[in-house]
Amino acid sequence: MITIDTQISRWSCLFEECHARCCRREIVLTLQDIKRIGKSYDDFYVFNESDQNFYLKKEKNKCIFLKDDLTCKINEVKPIVCRLLPFKIHSVQYTDEVAIRLSPLVECPGYEKGMKVTEEFMDEIEKVASIFLHEFQKTLNAVKEKGQKAVE
Repeated sequence: MITIDTQISRWSCLFEECHARCCRREIVLTLQDIKRIGKSYDDFYVFNESDQNFYLKKEKNKCIFLKDDLTCKINEVKPIVCRLLPFKIHSVQYTDEVAIRLSPLVECPGYEKGMKVTEEFMDEIEKVASIFLHEFQKTLNAVKEKGQKAVE
């Protein structure tokens, strides 16, 4: 089940205005993200023992794939969490049915500005959220079984 806390009517990525603020937060990776990004990039993720999650590494307080011109070096294979923008994952709950709650990034300067958010756009966000749930569940299971070595 996918829940979106607040609907938005307009959104535009104004990454130059905010200096790609979304690329400066913690970005959770699934094992499939790691495989998609591939071995051509050495050492791009870190495993956090305390929460048992994989994260994109940061350099100078930003994603290591953020270029000087504020574009993404791996845009074609960017992590699933990045594809959810302008939404962030607020919570994931595992009860009888797995549920994900998304919230818009209201601190984003493009929030409620720019292009009208279409039904097709929201359908794509829901599709990506479903993919994340599926991939994240696989990652959790693999980490329970193998720990950090789940990547190998």
